[in-house]
Amino acid sequence: MQDKGRLPRLHRPHDKNYRKHSLRLRHELRTGITHQPQHLRRPQSRSSFTPNPNRQPQQTTHMKRILFLQLCLAAYLTQASAQSQPVLLNADAFATYIASDSVQVVDIRTAAEFASGHIDGAVNIDFYAPDFVEQFTDRVDKSHPVAVYCRSGKRSASAALRLTQAGYRVTDLRGGVLEWQQRHPLTH
Repeated sequence: MQDKGRLPRLHRPHDKNYRKHSLRLRHELRTGITHQPQHLRRPQSRSSFTPNPNRQPQQTTHMKRILFLQLCLAAYLTQASAQSQPVLLNADAFATYIASDSVQVVDIRTAAEFASGHIDGAVNIDFYAPDFVEQFTDRVDKSHPVAVYCRSGKRSASAALRLTQAGYRVTDLRGGVLEWQQRHPLTH
């Protein structure tokens, strides 16, 4: 058994860390506190920690922030999905839909395409015009539903999305004039 006043012998007195180890051991013998390297220390359990009742723990505050951000994101996504989406109709359903007097029919093809034949009662606004949305806003009333069509349905699908974002209630003709001509006549 070792005397408490004496230092324990290190296995290698010629080790370059001998002095550091001997000073550490001397300190441990005097104070009774064992010093271990950081990677060997046991983590302190959180159960022994008692928080100040007047201060919220940081983890709870962090959780509240995350919950708040999730609620904001959910509200934004709900609002974005609540905006009306364009309705896509086939030629027969489109014909029935535009028979109503309140529906505004808009042909978004070029002027030359419009002159070659269009649906009766349609107004021409060129989709490729740089001020397409401005022209649409000037000539079409937002308070009434809008029916748009093009040659094949690609331009009108893109226009329908843009116009829906601008606040219009839009219905699109699936297949465009190509499908319309198979079932209904065009006006020249």
